[in-house]
Amino acid sequence: MRRLLRSFVILLSVRYLQGASPCGETLIVIGGVRENVTLHIGAEDMEDTTWSHEHNWIASTNPHGVLSTVSVYAGKLRSHQDGSLIIMDLQRKDEGAYSASIKLRSGHMCTVHYQLHVYQKLSVDDIKIEPNVSSHDPCNVILKCMASGPNVTITWTSGDMKLNFSVVNVTDPEPQTRYTCTVQNPISTFSKSISPAEYCKSHTRNRGWIGLVIAFIVILVIIIGVGLYLWREHDKRIPCMMSGDTEPGPRGKISDNLTAARDAGQRTSPVDTLDQ
Repeated sequence: MRRLLRSFVILLSVRYLQGASPCGETLIVIGGVRENVTLHIGAEDMEDTTWSHEHNWIASTNPHGVLSTVSVYAGKLRSHQDGSLIIMDLQRKDEGAYSASIKLRSGHMCTVHYQLHVYQKLSVDDIKIEPNVSSHDPCNVILKCMASGPNVTITWTSGDMKLNFSVVNVTDPEPQTRYTCTVQNPISTFSKSISPAEYCKSHTRNRGWIGLVIAFIVILVIIIGVGLYLWREHDKRIPCMMSGDTEPGPRGKISDNLTAARDAGQRTSPVDTLDQ
């Protein structure tokens, strides 16, 4: 019952104090995921302070560092000796509007408003560079730099050149020229460099290999074609040499006549020869 009554009194105090005059302009507070952030009060004569998030009461503090909070924020909130509020282990869900309704010892009251933004820290691995060779003579390389996350700005630099764009075109890059992509959000900055000329060389090497492969294929096709032609011609000659119906040439006829004359001479007897 006492706990319920206390919560009711605090709620009435919040509604009342929220109507108090502002202590100043809204303060922008920036923090990183899993880090701690402090909402500073800056009032030296503060008696006690009531804190709210998106108009919901979350805690009360006083100059002695005493903290009262709702159960869902137990272990997440702490108090400085001056009554400032510390939010620990920040997550994206902790973003939003906070207010500190301050009661001064003089009896006056005012409200400090805060706008908390929570960002994820970037790393070199978050930077992605995509090179693309769009033409070859001359060599033109398109460099595209990317990084995920809200409020990320991308900048290309090379020497004295600086471009606030994510895409840059480089024509006929010098071998020693390097381009650096820098990504930045409100809590971190990282860079990664690249040499566009390397991609022009890579393409030239690829074209040389492609030419060699094409030449090898052409030579191989010619060799196979010549080999097939010779093999077919050889197959045509073999039946001609083995066939008996083939008409003999002139040398064959002369040989046949000599053989017939020799045979006729052997059939003539010596007596017939003398008689003649």
